[in-house]
Amino acid sequence: MPGMPQVVEFQIEGEPISILPRDADRLAERLRGVGSADCQGAADKIEQATRLGENLTVKLAVGEDECVLGALKQLGATGDFLNPLKRLERALQGRIEQEL
Repeated sequence: MPGMPQVVEFQIEGEPISILPRDADRLAERLRGVGSADCQGAADKIEQATRLGENLTVKLAVGEDECVLGALKQLGATGDFLNPLKRLERALQGRIEQEL
């Protein structure tokens, strides 16, 4: 059925982390609130991956990962933060630290 959201899978250092459509939408919404091109690019990738029939895998570029990490920290502050989001946050934090 077109228009139905699908689970989004992030690939971080070869590790797949699946995020529910609701959390993917919340993450994309936070990213849209930030004006940078990297954040907009990450939001575009996440929104595209939630659409049924599209490739569900999101691969973040350098810069986009930092935007997503910032958005995850904001979502964490809301208290509505499921384990897959925590896993994604830890994986991104580890990847960014390796890049430094």
